[in-house]
Amino acid sequence: MGTDTTVLRGADSTDANELPSGLEFYCYYTAGIYANEAAVRKNFPRKLYVGITAIPGNITGADVIDMESGAWTAEQVRAYLPKMEPPNLNLPGIYCSADNVGKLEGIPRNLYYLFQADWDGITAVPRGADLAQYADKGSYDLDVAYAYVFRKPVVAFPAHQTGVVHSTTTGGSANVITDDGGRTWVYAP
Repeated sequence: MGTDTTVLRGADSTDANELPSGLEFYCYYTAGIYANEAAVRKNFPRKLYVGITAIPGNITGADVIDMESGAWTAEQVRAYLPKMEPPNLNLPGIYCSADNVGKLEGIPRNLYYLFQADWDGITAVPRGADLAQYADKGSYDLDVAYAYVFRKPVVAFPAHQTGVVHSTTTGGSANVITDDGGRTWVYAP
């Protein structure tokens, strides 16, 4: 589905304080009693994120629909997937176990990313999936994802850059930024 198949490491938890540091991406819950986006972003700034909704009908701010017992059904996924506007991923995603992938039949595969629960302990994305949850560490789960699933920022600043942007040019091969100090920054898109 994408071209950058670099595998990125991540984690998810209902408690942002239980997540380990040093990963490339972090998942948060967008609604319900486990909503923890603000805490995840505060604890892990300038990372990649995946917003998960386990509440049927509530897709606000979500990248991924959680299709498992007690959350979304396949019928609800079919109804809401076309309405999703994922803030962090290039396409909406569906989280489900390998056993439930068959329930997605009839949904064109180019319309979503598959976030598959694959509890094998192997740091790899399973064949046919785009993201995976591969290990349960008690208070959090470990995840992996191909880099192509994440939206690229329009403009990326190095952590030490604090100037105000006066002009930005987005080209086919580079982003050019001029800050308030007259410095020019060039970044590959």
